[in-house]
Amino acid sequence: MNTHDLLSRIDAYLSQTGMSEATLGLRALNNSRYVARLRARAEKDAEAHRDLLKFMQENPEKIRGAA
Repeated sequence: MNTHDLLSRIDAYLSQTGMSEATLGLRALNNSRYVARLRARAEKDAEAHRDLLKFMQENPEKIRGAA
């Protein structure tokens, strides 16, 4: 399961239970900030992925060994 899928399941669970993300993290992992950090890391990863793809698209280098 990827991070996006996990966050979707967490959000569904939180909606169904009315529990806060801090409470879920605390009860499940003894870490009240886990879900918030997971969410922030997912956003940062998505931004980095966009930046990498943009760079590769804008900088098409010759393939090594090609004539």
